[in-house]
Amino acid sequence: MQDLLDRLENSIWIVVPLLIVAAGLRFHDLDLQSLWFDELMTWTRSDQPTFAAMIASVREDVWPPGHPMAAFVWMKAVGSSEFLLRYPAALAGVLFVAAIYRLGRDLLGGRGGLYAALLAAVVQVTIYYSQEARPYAALLLYTTLSMLFWLRIMRALHRDERPKPVALVGYALTALLILYYNYFGSLLVALQGIGALAWHIRQPRRWPAFFALYAVIAVGYLPWLPETLRDLQRDTYFLTSPQSVIVELLTYFHFLLNMRPPWVDAMNILFGVVVGVELWRALRLKEEVRWDVWAILLLWLLLPFAITYGYSTAANKSLLVNRYLLIGAPAYYLLLAWMAVRLPLPRVAVTGLMAAAGLVLVYHLVYGWDYYNRVTKAQFREAAALVVETDPDLTGDSLIIGFTGHPNTETHFDYYFEQMGSARRVQAAAGWATDAGPLAALVAEEKPDYVWLVTAFTPPADEVLAALDETHDPVRQEAYYSAWVWLWEAEEVP
Repeated sequence: MQDLLDRLENSIWIVVPLLIVAAGLRFHDLDLQSLWFDELMTWTRSDQPTFAAMIASVREDVWPPGHPMAAFVWMKAVGSSEFLLRYPAALAGVLFVAAIYRLGRDLLGGRGGLYAALLAAVVQVTIYYSQEARPYAALLLYTTLSMLFWLRIMRALHRDERPKPVALVGYALTALLILYYNYFGSLLVALQGIGALAWHIRQPRRWPAFFALYAVIAVGYLPWLPETLRDLQRDTYFLTSPQSVIVELLTYFHFLLNMRPPWVDAMNILFGVVVGVELWRALRLKEEVRWDVWAILLLWLLLPFAITYGYSTAANKSLLVNRYLLIGAPAYYLLLAWMAVRLPLPRVAVTGLMAAAGLVLVYHLVYGWDYYNRVTKAQFREAAALVVETDPDLTGDSLIIGFTGHPNTETHFDYYFEQMGSARRVQAAAGWATDAGPLAALVAEEKPDYVWLVTAFTPPADEVLAALDETHDPVRQEAYYSAWVWLWEAEEVP
């Protein structure tokens, strides 16, 4: 029986059913939700006539160009429908499950890899970002692959062997992808470099190889370094001051599992139990305990969080945006898998418990969270559709005003006007109280028969609505999820 379990757990085919489940959960209703603000920003930055124009557009943002570059090529090649824009993220989400299985198998053994892949396949947060046209699903994939290659390089050197070229090239490429996809990825790459030196601190003859490897990565990132330094001086990333470290850490764990705090507390208790058992095995039973596994996973999970929290505390404004710290998510799932492997229970019982946990997570996703029915993203699509369906029936000229609460993003609605085959476009932006005067002047100059105000993500100020009420009569108002539409008519329409 044990031999059969060993063969199954170490067979690559054991992960195929999980990949099928992962694909089903990610590709199902991929275009159910409207593209929201950040996804439409992907389209805005990437939908440019030339590569140079795309880079110029990215320079106006505060993120590196990796994802817009990939989206630019993808959109030119296949198109820009909602499904197509999200397809790369969904595919990356499935490949992430395969990658974490491979890493888990190298680090934890076949059973640990299987458990980690199970969690990665069904945890809601990985599915959510696999259905979003943003860089986070790809970041999960590249982070996991970089750790896989890094670990193989470290182990080869530890055995006094020359690392395989595929591991060296793979690590350099994935490290660069992490850097180009998310500035927070630099924390992981830096920690990997420090970890490499620490692992071989007593073997200085290997240091030149490390410096050469990271020099290649540095040269590859050099073209974007000036923009990085400029972006990091902005305050765009910051939130309010962080709460206590315990509260922030539990919030982070809650995010990674999408579970309520009592369940996160249960995971922490389980962690304490397993660590206690490990100490007992080491001290009383004289068993060999894999402290290297514990160290790699805990440092991978906690150091990026700790560095971000420390900087946020010192600056008195928080950088702790959970999705930015998704670089630690694979470590969390691997750590949970390793805790399951180290439970002092029969193998069949632990596997059954993990399978039951997977089923509970899927049930929570489908029924508890109502993931495939509940609207969770600002309905830009529905707001634009109302204009497209109604505007042709109006008997005079109309002016379309757009607003999202962020500068130069009112044209996000144009994506849906274009997708729906309408020639209409947003003609002006207004929504803040200070926009009321300029808007009144624009309406007085244009003298439109109808005025549309299409907003999403941020509702308009009352002063803007009042300014339009003074010159036009309200005709219609519709509210959607985090989106609103108003229509006014001039007192005399020909």
